[in-house]
Amino acid sequence: NRFGLNLIELQLDKPVDKTNPLGFRVALGFGDTMNAINGVSGTNTDGTNSSTQYLKEGYFSYFAPLGKGLQIDLGKFVTPAGVEVIESNQNWNYSRGLLFYDAIPYYHFGARVKYTFNDKWSITGFATNGWNNVASSNSGKTGGFSLAWNATKKLSLTENYLTGPRDIAGIGDNGPWNHLSDTVITYNPTAKLSLAGEFDYDHQGFDAATDTALGIPTGFTGADYTGIAGFVKYAVTPKVNVAGRYEYLNDHDGLALGINGGLFASGIHFPTSQLSHNHPQEFTATLERTFAGHLVSRLEYRHDFSNNNIFESGGGKGSPSFVDHQDTVDVGMMFVLAP
Repeated sequence: NRFGLNLIELQLDKPVDKTNPLGFRVALGFGDTMNAINGVSGTNTDGTNSSTQYLKEGYFSYFAPLGKGLQIDLGKFVTPAGVEVIESNQNWNYSRGLLFYDAIPYYHFGARVKYTFNDKWSITGFATNGWNNVASSNSGKTGGFSLAWNATKKLSLTENYLTGPRDIAGIGDNGPWNHLSDTVITYNPTAKLSLAGEFDYDHQGFDAATDTALGIPTGFTGADYTGIAGFVKYAVTPKVNVAGRYEYLNDHDGLALGINGGLFASGIHFPTSQLSHNHPQEFTATLERTFAGHLVSRLEYRHDFSNNNIFESGGGKGSPSFVDHQDTVDVGMMFVLAP
């Protein structure tokens, strides 16, 4: 029950090509979104990040003259995984879903290299410090690829795979490896109707040091979760759209909500029985209306529910209570200036 500042963003770009081989991107942001995205790593007492709080992206680019051109980016960039992105205006719904927050990373710091074979195929390779961190707590690196296929003008498929020794407890451990597979498909059967789907699978290894640091019984060697999401958008008129989203997250070992969701970092510890076998789901319906080209309004209803009491509900600061469902209504206004 409050007014909130979601995001103010300023982005500067210098694109690269064969005639302009050097470029950059700097994207600065302020608001609740930046607190959520950057609060995963190196937080202050107010939930902000001391070094990169207001930097959404910042990297240099070089277009190497190899074949049709190899683009190399060095710095901080958003993750390739998922249907949804950080900016609400680029998503079909105003709120972001369960998979965006709990199943995939927000950003990476390191290098990525992209090669476009033709108008149908491209591949991007990654070598980064890990997930949601600029300075890593261990010496291991996360690597992977993003393979994009534009099958037709209406159908596209992207497969993302990221793996590496993710130090989820922040103790400098290079032992436990993480494997994330993220599949995204989009289909536009007509000019008015758009469909999208996402499937995520993640496996995180554990060792004795991680078990001890997280308070998990010794001998716990690995955790998995799977998630699926479906999106639909229909253009009623050029200025009015309706959109829907459904998601299911099978967090059968408590990894997605307990580690990715930041429950340990925020000091919220559910009983062991509630950190395991969570099955949150959500449905969102959104009505969008555009005014004067640049002002976009959205009215949204969202229903979240789970098999356990995992949604915070009152209780005051420091003593929250939890319920197994919640309903949210949002009215969002977005003013967008872009080339």
